[in-house]
Amino acid sequence: NQGIKAIKFCPFDKAASRNNGEYISKKDIDESLDWIKRVRNAVGNDLEIGCEFHSMWNLPSAVRIAHAVEPYNILFLEDMLLQDNLQAYVNLEQESEIPLVISERLATRFGFREMLEAKVGSIAMYDLTWCGGISEGKKISDMANTYYLPTMMHTSGGPLLWYSSLHLAAAVTNLFYVESVYPEWHDRNPLYFENPPQVVKGFASPPDLPGLGLQFKKGLFEQKDVIIEKIA
Repeated sequence: NQGIKAIKFCPFDKAASRNNGEYISKKDIDESLDWIKRVRNAVGNDLEIGCEFHSMWNLPSAVRIAHAVEPYNILFLEDMLLQDNLQAYVNLEQESEIPLVISERLATRFGFREMLEAKVGSIAMYDLTWCGGISEGKKISDMANTYYLPTMMHTSGGPLLWYSSLHLAAAVTNLFYVESVYPEWHDRNPLYFENPPQVVKGFASPPDLPGLGLQFKKGLFEQKDVIIEKIA
């Protein structure tokens, strides 16, 4: 009803936590797929579904999961494996019909260069607080664009990351999605900022003020229930 056209969630994490991602049973798969089925039954294909895996699985389990979700028109599979073995991702790429997202865990354009040269992943996803900042994120997007690959932005790191990501998102040509954490932009950010960017009909715009456009609420840091830590 709010015009949001895609949702990302992690229906397989509970199963991974039970056995450290070393094995997934048919029962685990059925229980995890129930989340996906409920969304599909409620809204059909009006809402795209992406699945996040937090790099919790080994390769055989990831392959089994990738095959299990194929009938549900999943938009992407994000970080099924840790990013430190691209050959394992090559094997997963050969098995999966669903686009793979790799990886908010990679740092700098050099890490993404290895990913692109290995021809793994259909979507390059970075986090500006981890990959090297706004300028580095722009270089990563431009480099992915030379392979005709889209880029996504991981923003589950607080309002400064949200503001920064929106500014860069407006400047790149191969943007796929910007992750947006609903409780943060909808409920929490307005507690701290005068002008928190909002998602309207599935889209968000960066502030047009100087810099990142941050405007803290007046008196925020003088409130008695605010804890302030200074880092030298």
